[in-house]
Amino acid sequence: MQQKIFLLLLLFCSLVYGQANLVPNPSFEDISQCPHASTGHIGFLNSWFSPVNSTPDVYNACDISSGGFGVPVHFVYCYQPARTADGYAGLYTYTYGVERKGEYIEAELKNKMEANKVYFVEMYVNAANADNCAISSCFSDGVGLVFLDEKYTAFLDIKEKPPFKADIENPSGNILNDTINWVRIKGCYYATGNERFIMIGNFKKNSETNSQGCVSVESSYLYIDDVGVYEFDPLPIPSSSVRDKPPRSGAVSSTVLTSGTPATPIAPSWLTSPASISSPSPSTTACCRIPSW
Repeated sequence: MQQKIFLLLLLFCSLVYGQANLVPNPSFEDISQCPHASTGHIGFLNSWFSPVNSTPDVYNACDISSGGFGVPVHFVYCYQPARTADGYAGLYTYTYGVERKGEYIEAELKNKMEANKVYFVEMYVNAANADNCAISSCFSDGVGLVFLDEKYTAFLDIKEKPPFKADIENPSGNILNDTINWVRIKGCYYATGNERFIMIGNFKKNSETNSQGCVSVESSYLYIDDVGVYEFDPLPIPSSSVRDKPPRSGAVSSTVLTSGTPATPIAPSWLTSPASISSPSPSTTACCRIPSW
């Protein structure tokens, strides 16, 4: 039985990752020019931009200047290899002691999402190495992503945040303080069919964001790499069951799919009892019963 489950999980993985990634430049390698010591602005990245008046960063191994935006070494003492190839993005997600908007990055998907289809979403994050870096030892749980029908740009007051609720986000209370490993944040999204843009950042208020090690006015900073949006098509369950999902867009409860250390694979419920998904609640959507491999 265990062997059969393992083979089914392999099939599931091939179905997901056999699909094209809808995110352009997902590992932040495609740049218009090399970042350097004076600036690593996100504008150097192709396909991605800052939707608000803030300055998220891009890091790439092409920068070998002292104190620059290189990979793996940057800002003289910061060290973090890319998860994939030679680059990644970086942004402030939370400021302790004062309400600030943080930083965000946005991109247009390669194709518009299709209505009534489920998408698997993931990204990897890593906390800035505060012990040896010119960034404070302040960590938080605040980061997520949202899908938008239209391009969003705005000039925000320092205390404002984009007016969206994250569709996929890091579970509340799961402090992102791993400065060595890339932590996977993942979930499933049920599309309405109009989504064309993806935005990443912290969409929670300060009062809703949990933190660790923050004193005075300090900020948490995350590196971002390998953003993926994959269509579940076909799902490894009868297509009739897919139509039974709740008539709304959005992610399932982030407690179903958590980030962090992969757990021992277990059988998804739809492998052993497909009937249980005929009328799922948002927190038990079939595709989100996948294990944390």
